Amino acid sequence: MVGTLEVDDQVNAALRAHLHLLTPAEMRAGLARIGMTQKDAAERLGISEETLSYWLTGAQIQSRAMDNLLRTFLAFPAVRDALQSHDPQFGLADIQPQSVS
Repeated sequence: MVGTLEVDDQVNAALRAHLHLLTPAEMRAGLARIGMTQKDAAERLGISEETLSYWLTGAQIQSRAMDNLLRTFLAFPAVRDALQSHDPQFGLADIQPQSVS
């Protein structure tokens, strides 16, 4: 069984590298750099803490879209602040409502 787990880890690492996805170590380092707990990060990202835990332990590989969101989240304090507000109008300020006919 140990051999199988090692092979799985190697395949996952190769896939992450091929797709240029963040590694679990990079994600953990990013969260440490911004001083955010796993629970707080998951809440702001709109995912379950369990999902984030899977990514951080390497048990699951995040999608390209979630990798992009996580990179943006880690890179820009303004994004972290905006996602904290839980404002239902977030991102809609310049969109005019459609009239219903």
